[in-house]
Amino acid sequence: MSTLKEKILAAQDCSSEEIEVPKWGVTIEMRGMSGKSRSRIMGIVMDKDGNVNQDKLYPMLLIACCYDPETNEPIFEDGDEEDILSRSGEILEDLAQHASRLSGIGTEALKEAEKN
Repeated sequence: MSTLKEKILAAQDCSSEEIEVPKWGVTIEMRGMSGKSRSRIMGIVMDKDGNVNQDKLYPMLLIACCYDPETNEPIFEDGDEEDILSRSGEILEDLAQHASRLSGIGTEALKEAEKN
């Protein structure tokens, strides 16, 4: 019989959903981040005063959370930040909202990014 710890560690607890992006003509699988990924990204996008750098936030969220639903492979990788930022701000905002919700990042971080 499994211990409680084994059950917790074996649980598939990161949410995902498919999102259609009509303007791009694609469907993306958006996956929530693990706690480790979330902490890493928040450490990258936040400065020492707790301000969020929006130029880093959206690309990092998409790199971490966007997957090809057919191959299960990440769509973006480190180094794609500028290419991501060249896309529609409306679409980036929508995808960032999905990634944030699935990853347990409250709207506070996104509101802070909008202020800056």
